[in-house]
Amino acid sequence: MTELEEYRYSELAKFQSINRISFHDVNLLNCAFIHKSYRNETLHVAQDNERLEFLGDSILNFLVTDLLYREYSGLSEGKLSKIKSFITSGEFLFQKARRMNIGEYLLLGKGEEATGGRDKMSLLSNAYEAFIGALYLDGGIRKAKAFIKKQFLKEIKTLGAGPIVFDYKAALQEYIQNKASQPPRYNVEKVTGPEHDKEYHVSITIGGKTFGPEKGHTRKQAEKRLAKRVLDELLLIKDV
Repeated sequence: MTELEEYRYSELAKFQSINRISFHDVNLLNCAFIHKSYRNETLHVAQDNERLEFLGDSILNFLVTDLLYREYSGLSEGKLSKIKSFITSGEFLFQKARRMNIGEYLLLGKGEEATGGRDKMSLLSNAYEAFIGALYLDGGIRKAKAFIKKQFLKEIKTLGAGPIVFDYKAALQEYIQNKASQPPRYNVEKVTGPEHDKEYHVSITIGGKTFGPEKGHTRKQAEKRLAKRVLDELLLIKDV
């Protein structure tokens, strides 16, 4: 094992310890965190995490569906589908990946590193799915199922008891809390339209930069739409 490999395995041991997860084959865990940009720039790396992501996506969908079916015998197919879509969405998986601090352990190419790849929603959510694929290969369906239950059961129970709403404003607040000295400030730039059909035009200022405006029939609706739009821009949600 080279010095670089020893350092890498030490880092992955730290990841496992922090997240209370143990791999028999640490190479699987390592592969889950290799982005294609790193493989393209590194001659000795033969595989990235795309195949594991493909597998993990299927495992995640199956196990979330199984968990929903067993937890909620009384819910309609439509409600179950909505919960599943929310639980397996890129935004939701991104938040899970951040809580596990997956971004710190990714191997990225120079371009991705320079453009904030460790905080990209698409990149982190994909790595999270690749991690699930690696977990399944390492310990079988029981190990993957135990992880999914631990990660998602609380949210599934909450979503099953009420309406499904993703809080984009809260997500934006969480994203920028360590990146800007001031919290985001929403501003109503103007209100147009007749009294019975007003439109609020709202902008937001983050770290001295202004985004927007975005409009909605209520200020809350406009702010929510704007928060989602800003997240899309800041997190560079795109195919990578």
